[in-house]
Amino acid sequence: HYFIQSNLRQAMDQLKPSERERSEMKDRVAKLRLEMSKESIELMIISNMADIFYLTHYETVGRCIQVLLVTECDLHMVTRELEATNVEFRSDVKYSHYDESQDPIAVILEQIKTRYPIMLSIGLQLNTYRLSYTNMKHLLEGISRVYPNAAIRDVSHTVSKLRQIKSPLEISKIRKAARMVHAGLQCAISRLSAGMIESEVGGIVTETMCRLGCEYTAYPVFLCSGETGCLGHYTPTQKTVQEGEVVFFEIGGCFNRYHAARMYSVYAGAEVPEWFAAAEKLLRAAVKCGKELLKPGAVARDVDKAMRDIIAKYPHPYKQSERAGYSIGIGFYTDWCDSTTFYINPTCGSVVEENMTIHLIPWIQIPGKGALGFSDTVLVTSEGANSLFEGDSYEK
Repeated sequence: HYFIQSNLRQAMDQLKPSERERSEMKDRVAKLRLEMSKESIELMIISNMADIFYLTHYETVGRCIQVLLVTECDLHMVTRELEATNVEFRSDVKYSHYDESQDPIAVILEQIKTRYPIMLSIGLQLNTYRLSYTNMKHLLEGISRVYPNAAIRDVSHTVSKLRQIKSPLEISKIRKAARMVHAGLQCAISRLSAGMIESEVGGIVTETMCRLGCEYTAYPVFLCSGETGCLGHYTPTQKTVQEGEVVFFEIGGCFNRYHAARMYSVYAGAEVPEWFAAAEKLLRAAVKCGKELLKPGAVARDVDKAMRDIIAKYPHPYKQSERAGYSIGIGFYTDWCDSTTFYINPTCGSVVEENMTIHLIPWIQIPGKGALGFSDTVLVTSEGANSLFEGDSYEK
């Protein structure tokens, strides 16, 4: 691009994938093509941002219409002109772009028609928030015109399933993200006191993590004090933390788009009450149980039940989250859950596999009190799951 001066190109090259990352992406694309061959899919059209990043290293927060086209011998990106700079300087993939005066779907269809004259089977991510209903309808109608005899199949979960199993390089990135979260929580909790406003406490977390190199996270800081913990996905406001309230954190850290997350609760008072101590004991026991059960071959719903059975011993009224864990990894606004098929909940029959990374979240909401959780981001091994954090408690 003409506005990137030549003397800046060396600095911009730092955004490119490393040789190790290039090698991994080559393997990922090969695995995807193998899956395409098994399903007899000749062209796959990918619009999920996390899937595109996984295969190409391209990223943007821009909410433009963009797709990655994958065939047996071609990998091609179509995106908005503004985002083309990110394709060029963050990845090695070839690309085309459209400008503001053009219809993005029409440009995508023209690229498909020009590059791939004959296709009999096309895979499309039908379950995607990157394309509106109108745009998806336009794309489907256009594909039917270009390839009237082609079968169109939903491949929303294909790349997601590949992403569930992490490589040593991916695990190292999640571990780095966990160090950021650990530091952010430690700093905020050590400075927490009644009278502070929630956003001030959240700011301490963010500043600490960013000083360690944390990138923007898929979710903002979640921080609740007192009864605001009974609101789902509550973010810090100007509310003042009161003496005797529970302060609930759910913090995610991000390194090269890979996330680790942790929930943690503290009591803003001199003496921890019985209802808090009892909940903490059971919640920590549930996490420990989940880690022991998360071995290759375990079924997600069985792990969920074992953790719920422990929490059910809590002697006070409470409400538990509908899920007790999920796969975590690559994340873009607004989700760091990196699987569309694996959840630890009462109904999921997915099987645990080695080298999955999972955020275990058996947390509860207590009426009139707030939320309590002591979650962990873990790595599945043959002997059970190990924490990717360097500690599990923080000094007030």
